[in-house]
Amino acid sequence: MKYLDYVIQFWKEGEKKCFCASEIALYFFLAKECISNRDAYFMKTGRSTIDSLDVDTPQLNVMVGGKVNNWLGIDYQDGDTHFENHFALSLYSGEYDAARSMRTALEHQNPLVGGRACGSDGAPYATNLYSLMQVSNLSIIPWAVKPAEEGIGQGVVVRLWNLSNNNENFTIQTAWPLKSIVQTTHVETDMRLVRNKKMQAGHNRIETYRLK
Repeated sequence: MKYLDYVIQFWKEGEKKCFCASEIALYFFLAKECISNRDAYFMKTGRSTIDSLDVDTPQLNVMVGGKVNNWLGIDYQDGDTHFENHFALSLYSGEYDAARSMRTALEHQNPLVGGRACGSDGAPYATNLYSLMQVSNLSIIPWAVKPAEEGIGQGVVVRLWNLSNNNENFTIQTAWPLKSIVQTTHVETDMRLVRNKKMQAGHNRIETYRLK
């Protein structure tokens, strides 16, 4: 599950059960820290209880399989007897960096797949480095890159997530001569033409752009 999957799952569970303040704090504390997890869903930090969240004890308790109580969990692990879990931990020496944590989680949960590419000396791709697009601000990450719904002739659509608590200015560079940038809704309805190709993303917002 990716970060957004956990957020959606939390909303769904919240419709069934009223979470107390400490449960909400624990959930998003684990999401906030750079703890990338692909498999296990239930964790406890340190000596946390139902009423308090322990953020000082350097310990993370993970439950694999099993049931938490009579209604939360999977009976008899749904028949499974073997469990394989994947975690990636990243340590901080300074202030928490949400964008860095998200990049670590994405790299862990969506590992890079490489393959050998070869061609003539006149091949269009550089021999040492190639990037389809680059975002100037490190607080903003590309969340999705895809052809437009109407076809590639209508541009490349990118969804960018500003993980900063502040509004952030940024620009986009592409591997092709960029003629226009149009901000769209998430269902790709054009909203406005971006002037001077300079943009600002609202704090903690996901925004969608059409690049041609």
